[in-house]
Amino acid sequence: MKKEVGHYILVGLLILVPLFNGCSINSTKLVSSKSYDKYDLKVGDTWDVKVISDAPLERVVVTVTDDKTSAQNYLAKTEVQSKGFDRIITGHAKIDKENLGITELDATFVKDGVPIRLTQRSEYSHAGNPKFPMKVGKEWEVIETTTHRTMHGNEVSKKSSTKKFRYVVSGIDKISVEAGEFECLRVNKYEGDKLVAVHWYSPKTKFISVKEISYEKNELYKLQHYKVSW
Repeated sequence: MKKEVGHYILVGLLILVPLFNGCSINSTKLVSSKSYDKYDLKVGDTWDVKVISDAPLERVVVTVTDDKTSAQNYLAKTEVQSKGFDRIITGHAKIDKENLGITELDATFVKDGVPIRLTQRSEYSHAGNPKFPMKVGKEWEVIETTTHRTMHGNEVSKKSSTKKFRYVVSGIDKISVEAGEFECLRVNKYEGDKLVAVHWYSPKTKFISVKEISYEKNELYKLQHYKVSW
């Protein structure tokens, strides 16, 4: 249970990355020849995501709580709902303002009377093209180094990994989920030559994932509700 709790909660919190955006606020019609830059996230912006898989994770909610204090990061509150828990697990995250990747996660809760703390630190190195601005046909590479740390009572475990991913903006699709119908940029994620995930992003949601398929984890993420301000 210790391994499952740490793994699935942290996987769920990673739903925010990567992000991108950029067309007119009042327009949802994407153009394949146009470049799209990111919007600023605002306090109160919220994304509620349903997770469909064989894992315990069921739902992830992320809400921006501070967009001013730090020049480098947004601060956010995270809420995770998982099978076997009778309450929402809350935590905190830092989101890089330049590449909109999650750089820190921290959640503390009690399971079967034992206090558990989960932390994650991530670093992103872009090789060649930067992520922004984006357009159909663009590719970029990211070297991602991540360290997970779990404290289960007095026991501490730590795991680090470094992986290189290639992203390709492969087209434009219309996607329907519980949150509505969206015109989205489709982004394929590769590790080597292997397709490991596909993300769909819409300007309506500030290009937070409307839908994501993870082939590695056999998981599907779908946006249920969202609230953003401009």
